[in-house]
Amino acid sequence: MELVRFNGSSKAIKNKLVALSFDDGPNPQNIFKILKILREYKSRATFFWIVENVIDLSNNKELFQTVISTLHKDGHEIGLHAISDYIPTLKSRFWTKFNKEELGSAKKTLEELTGFKIKVFRPHYLFQPASILIAHQLGLITVFGDIIHYADQTWPKDFQINRFSGANSGSILIFHDGVTMLRHETKILEVLPAVLRNLRQKSMRLITVSEIL
Repeated sequence: MELVRFNGSSKAIKNKLVALSFDDGPNPQNIFKILKILREYKSRATFFWIVENVIDLSNNKELFQTVISTLHKDGHEIGLHAISDYIPTLKSRFWTKFNKEELGSAKKTLEELTGFKIKVFRPHYLFQPASILIAHQLGLITVFGDIIHYADQTWPKDFQINRFSGANSGSILIFHDGVTMLRHETKILEVLPAVLRNLRQKSMRLITVSEIL
């Protein structure tokens, strides 16, 4: 079992594969629109979800089941991002606030609610080495990415589009599908279609994180 990956395999590079991933969801305002965009461009993606957000969305049973059904039907993937959304201290960026029991419980909850087998993990804020070791013990591969951008309202849309559209074969792109405690608005619905169109024009195949590994 691998511990950490930042990009795809040599086979993925050769076959012009690019992985799409979305952190911090599920966001009820954006998730359906994002899924619709991905379907339009025949693209699959991995959604690294915060368990707290999943539980909140599951309280709306009809909406939640529609989201989960669409994810399964269209070949997407769910990964574990965090137990809850929080503003980290310097200490928490280096020493995870989650122990093995808590992270294991979060993984189990995510699997039970979504029906997905959780295979990949991305630590919240990317600065938690202890959680990477715990995830490894739980049988998860920790996946970061090589093009990271928050697609938030503070950056010009064209800058974001150009940044993501410059992806090379084997890249893992990190988007954010909605708002968080630190980001209250995003341009993801404007940025995503243009990026997918540009990558398709470069003959890239857009797939999930597990597929590119």
